[in-house]
Amino acid sequence: MSDNHRAFIAKQPVFFVATAEAGARINLSPKGMDSFRINVESVQTSCGWGVPHMAFARERDTLNKYHAQQDPVARIGKVSTRTRSIDGLPVAPPSRVAEF
Repeated sequence: MSDNHRAFIAKQPVFFVATAEAGARINLSPKGMDSFRINVESVQTSCGWGVPHMAFARERDTLNKYHAQQDPVARIGKVSTRTRSIDGLPVAPPSRVAEF
């Protein structure tokens, strides 16, 4: 990606979290939205004239509401059993969960 692409992405009101191990697939998730997989083969910069403008109004609170109703002890019990990534690579199980 060019510096112009990076600058454009940095200005967008959608934030992404990505992780990857060498030789494994990239796990990229937009913050507060459904996960999706992409395979970038090229980047086009000439389209989008018909796309409406959007404005960032606020963060979505759906995930915060979901996790706030959960019992933290039960949640850590559930996630602590996850010792492999979706690629089958070893991961350290979390010892705590975020408070909402």
